[in-house]
Amino acid sequence: MGLSNGFVWKVRGKSVSAQWCEELSAILGVSCTTGGPGADLWIEQGKFRAGQPFDPSTLLELSSHGVASPRRSHVRSWSGLVLLRHEELAYVIAGLGEVSDREGRIDQMRLAMLPFYEAVAARGGLPLHAAVAEIGGQGVILAGVSGAGKSTCSRRFPAPWRILSDDLAVVVPCEDGTLRAHPLPTWSAVKAQTVERPCVLRQSVPVRAIFFLVHSDAESAVPVGAGRAALSIYDAAMQVFMSVDFAAGIPGGSMYARILFENAAEMAAAVPAFVLQVSLRGCFWECIERALDQVGGAVNQKRKTIYTNSLRGNGDRPPCKDGMSRLGEEKRNAVFCRGDSMRPLFRPGDRIHFAPCRIEDVRQGDVIIFTSPGQAERVIHRVVSTGSDGIRTKGDANTYRDTGNLRQEDIIGRAVSVERGGRAIPVAGGLAGRLLAALIRVFRTSDHLASHVLSPCYRGLARSGLFRALLPPALRPRVITFERDGQREMQLVLGSRIIGRRPAGAGAWIIRRPYRIFVDEQALP
Repeated sequence: MGLSNGFVWKVRGKSVSAQWCEELSAILGVSCTTGGPGADLWIEQGKFRAGQPFDPSTLLELSSHGVASPRRSHVRSWSGLVLLRHEELAYVIAGLGEVSDREGRIDQMRLAMLPFYEAVAARGGLPLHAAVAEIGGQGVILAGVSGAGKSTCSRRFPAPWRILSDDLAVVVPCEDGTLRAHPLPTWSAVKAQTVERPCVLRQSVPVRAIFFLVHSDAESAVPVGAGRAALSIYDAAMQVFMSVDFAAGIPGGSMYARILFENAAEMAAAVPAFVLQVSLRGCFWECIERALDQVGGAVNQKRKTIYTNSLRGNGDRPPCKDGMSRLGEEKRNAVFCRGDSMRPLFRPGDRIHFAPCRIEDVRQGDVIIFTSPGQAERVIHRVVSTGSDGIRTKGDANTYRDTGNLRQEDIIGRAVSVERGGRAIPVAGGLAGRLLAALIRVFRTSDHLASHVLSPCYRGLARSGLFRALLPPALRPRVITFERDGQREMQLVLGSRIIGRRPAGAGAWIIRRPYRIFVDEQALP
């Protein structure tokens, strides 16, 4: 399985499992050869049935791989498949359980793609829950949750548009600074034997823009910032991993989520993004074509070095033996904000540039990047005290200090600027940083008091329906329903903005201020 960035992922097996590999290669549209060196995924028939408890010491022939004990193994098991990663092996072993029908075999193949997704992400790419279309050599990605309309839009594209995939894709950064998208199978169609277009994984197109689908009464393509685009791309990638229960039980899962977010943020910085509002009968592709004309042929060349410098591990093996890329600062002196603890200074998706520093040069009021003692997670917070016993920090939006004192070995660097919307904004430190933090505290306190005082008026206006009556029907909030992890979740959308959510299993809506005045809560499902 070769990708346009030069990465080749090899799947091998013998006897019965060789036939399994041949079927997988036919589904992916890749070549199937015999012999040859090495493997990234080794397929073998496990001595267990689907649903049977799994013991790697008895149900896989580990001795044939030169492994004496399974004790240093990371195991992930499903009903009919087991993935085993051992510290002494350069490849993953996939144990096939005995399944009784073709559907069970297709499920095994779908789940066995997990190590491939890991390897792609470890090299700076992302698998995405998205469709891929191409016109005149320009590729576009249409991302969205299940039910957003990816497959429907794929069927409606007229000639000369060409559809590569309507459900899944993998996007990789190449050495020339471009992004290229490859198609992946629509597994539900493969299982139901209703495939409309065969997958050809070796095909790829340069990604010129990313579009996030939203149902609407009229077509439009609205540009979105890199921060919002990064979160949407991250969500599209996590949907792929969650479809194979990736996060549950995988060692280092939280670290891998961080890698996916960094890859998503870099992708958002490299390619223009739009919210594509789509109706059932409109010509949405014309909006895409106009957007492509706006961004032009040289898509974001100023970002080219970002991707070229961030390529990870071009060798045959992943950068780390557990398949997860280490996010070393030697790669680039920048990190991406992922949380809200430093709002409003930093927002999710912001690219924060830093410079290495010594602990004796750190001042109260500086913003530093560090790892908490005993933790692998990187944190970006402001210094609130310095002393002989170490440094204490706190997020500008937090009401409490971080636990523990920081030493030199914990400090990665000091924030010098934040990149947002194509502009680099200096980050204040020292006395100026302390004054800024004080102003933020005053603002948050005032906002809390104002909210407490004005809350009765706000609720009264919302109940009155005055502002709802002023909105034309076409502009009133809409409810979007989709499946997440097998449960129904709803979002409330006003224009292209998400103003409310009802998470799966929740008994009430969560609506952002001040949009409640435009919502008839009694009419919400």
